[in-house]
Amino acid sequence: MIGYCSNSPLRCSNAKYMTLLNRLDNSCPQCGLSLVANDSTDSSSYFEQGVLQLGLVVTVLLLLVLVYLYYANFV
Repeated sequence: MIGYCSNSPLRCSNAKYMTLLNRLDNSCPQCGLSLVANDSTDSSSYFEQGVLQLGLVVTVLLLLVLVYLYYANFV
């Protein structure tokens, strides 16, 4: 499993870098805390990123429209 340790980067070298961690018990061999997997091939992450970007674009556009309406009516 490619992943990193959930421990503080100051206490465990596996927390700083993506390393190959083949553990059945899902714990870091250096500090014993849980491992966080790095599954970069997951297609749902691309979908989630797209949804978040769409939400950000909609929010910015809505803010621009509200600012325009405010200045068009009150200034």
